[in-house]
Amino acid sequence: MFRNVGIIAKCYIGTMLAVFVLPLLVIQWFQAAVPPSHAATTAGLSCGASAQYDATTNGTTLLVTGTSGLKTYPCGFVIWVGTGAGSVKLVYGTGATCSGGQVAITPAFQFGAATAGLVDPGIQWHGLPVAPVGNNICVVTNSTVAVQLILFYVPSA
Repeated sequence: MFRNVGIIAKCYIGTMLAVFVLPLLVIQWFQAAVPPSHAATTAGLSCGASAQYDATTNGTTLLVTGTSGLKTYPCGFVIWVGTGAGSVKLVYGTGATCSGGQVAITPAFQFGAATAGLVDPGIQWHGLPVAPVGNNICVVTNSTVAVQLILFYVPSA
């Protein structure tokens, strides 16, 4: 009855490493890659604001409206995609769909046919591209499957 406990334990440990430890290592690597000039000017920016997206829209949708006189520092995100293939990315730019001077904050994350999620915990700003003063942040989806997204950010000078 308990002959396969060792195999089950190894599979469980392997899954936990892949799900929890690997993303943390990627985040640590990303944080280490932040240029010193950014680290000095943004030290201590804690992210207290968030924006949510929950739809099956294909295209670009406004998430955060830019603030006059302030940059918007995206700190992290949670993306969850329902069953179906597609892509999700964050961009900044001007206008209701960020179409003016659009710049990618993240790459277009590709999701396969199965339900999938992606997490970059956003406690402090750690190097994601910053939306310039007055620019909006938008989500761009290339799918008609359900996408849920939470963006953590902080507006600051």
